[in-house]
Amino acid sequence: MQKSKEYYPRDALEKKIEGYVLVEFTIGINGEVKDAIVIESKPAGIFDRTALFSVSNDKYLPRVIDGKAYEVTGVRSRVNFGIPEESVN
Repeated sequence: MQKSKEYYPRDALEKKIEGYVLVEFTIGINGEVKDAIVIESKPAGIFDRTALFSVSNDKYLPRVIDGKAYEVTGVRSRVNFGIPEESVN
């Protein structure tokens, strides 16, 4: 898997808000993320867009059976948002 760089929403960083987002998606036959949706987030709505952007830019190895690539549905990933130490004053 190739992970994209995660960003921290500026407003949440300034207010020192931490949380997580659980995202569900499909891995396509070329390893791309498709149909990503938020399953759960705490606090609700704060990190959803950032998590969807982050997950949608990840790349995976597709499932290959007998030399043929297949989509994988129902994949879940939890994206955690914690205040970076260099931002704590």
